[in-house]
Order: sequence, then structure tokens, then C-alpha cells
Amino acid sequence: MPMESKERPAPKTVLNRTMPIRVIVVDDDHGCVTTVYNMLERLGYDVAAANCGLAAIHCFRKYRYDLVVTALSMPNMDGHTLAGWIKQNFEKAQVIVMAESNLPELREYKDNRSVDAWLFKPINVDQMSNVLSKIIHIEN
Repeated sequence: MPMESKERPAPKTVLNRTMPIRVIVVDDDHGCVTTVYNMLERLGYDVAAANCGLAAIHCFRKYRYDLVVTALSMPNMDGHTLAGWIKQNFEKAQVIVMAESNLPELREYKDNRSVDAWLFKPINVDQMSNVLSKIIHIEN
């Protein structure tokens, strides 16, 4: 039975419709990156991808991203560590972490203040859209 998502109460990121919302998808699973990338693109986001946390940090140092959708479990740097780095260096960026609902370490990560929302695999476009609507507000 999946754990209920406890999203920290925080104000939504307010973005202006004239600027594209830039998202980076981070996962070492190429199939997952492709699926999430395509979902976000269909939802109208400007999407980039990285295959690990270190590559995502490199991208963040070069470009501005409004949102990160990252896997929790990755080699070298997990999504929990990446979320902490992002919030420490780019506090306005929103972070969504994707995970398997049965991971043993999930309970200790769930209260992490660096994570704005959680998605549990397998992810579909309705779940993605619902989570995004809770953390991002677009002004006309």
C-alpha cells in the first residue's frame, strides 16, 4: 500500500505566462526520463534532461530552471541530496521527487524540507498535472 504524500505547506511558485517554465528531469533510467520528459513537454513545459545528479548540478550552474523532477534512487548522488543542493543554491526552484512507494528509506526522506512534492512510480500524466498544479501558479 503506497504511503500518502505529505507535501510541505509552502507558497506556490508564481510564474508569468510570458516566460517559459523550464524543467529538468533527472534520472539514470533512460526510459523514465523519456516518459516524464514527454509528459512535461505535452503539458507545455520547456524540458531538459540529465542522467544523474552531478549532471543536473552542471546544468543548473549554466541555466535557470523553475522546476526539477528527479528520481530518488540514483548512483553517485541521490535525489534527496540533489534536492538539498538545489534548495541551498536556488531556493525558488521547486523540486518533485519520484520514487517507488515501497522504498525502506522513504520514511526518513518524506519530511525533507527540500522536497516540494512526491510522485510515486508508475507515474501518469494526470498525477503529474495534479502535483504541478499544487506547486506552480501561472499568472496571465
